[in-house]
Amino acid sequence: MIDSQSLSALRAMLQVVKGLEHDLPKMVAQLPTETQVEIGHVLSALSKSSKKGLGAVKKSLRENARQRLTAQYGTETLRSKSVRAIVHFPRPSVVLRKEADIEALRLTLGKMFPVFFETVYVPTRDFREHLEDLEDAGTLLDAVDMPEKTPRVKFEEGPE
Repeated sequence: MIDSQSLSALRAMLQVVKGLEHDLPKMVAQLPTETQVEIGHVLSALSKSSKKGLGAVKKSLRENARQRLTAQYGTETLRSKSVRAIVHFPRPSVVLRKEADIEALRLTLGKMFPVFFETVYVPTRDFREHLEDLEDAGTLLDAVDMPEKTPRVKFEEGPE
């Protein structure tokens, strides 16, 4: 069990991090690029280490909630004085394996096929490349969204 002094120190650190969430975005644009890189590196490392800690917390909360939940799936809410954690256990799911032979299944199941499977349409990975092959892609383009992805920024230690 964690002692009260360590728990108080942990809570104080969390308050500092919460303050950064509010103050840092306002300051970043005014800082020199070199300082932004250094801050980004520290925050990236903090993010990675906090994800590990958060993973352990979530695992423990899932186990706690599983013990309290009487059904196979559903939601359990765990509370502290000021915060709550909502742990949702989803319904069991069934996923078709990528290597499954859907045509063989269709033949085997016959009229029962629609009882077990729905038809889902997903654009292919090389969708954009094939657009050049169409004379009129208007109807096709009206049926899909092609959002631009946000560029990623990665931080690494060491000079250049």
